[in-house]
Amino acid sequence: MDDLTRISGIGKATAKTLAAAGVTSFAQLAALNVDQEPAKELGVKASWISEAAKHVSEASQDTKGKPLGSDH
Repeated sequence: MDDLTRISGIGKATAKTLAAAGVTSFAQLAALNVDQEPAKELGVKASWISEAAKHVSEASQDTKGKPLGSDH
């Protein structure tokens, strides 16, 4: 579970609403299409999806070259 409140415009209440709908990670949010359900119903903004995708990309870059199970 990622801290979705790190995304500009998502507060605690919105993060709870997203979690209740099953969106609990940056990757899940990044995979949504703003023009389709459930994103439309949840009021997801394109900027949230874009910012979530950046978090996913950064996390992917952080883990490249590290041995599996490595914390450093």
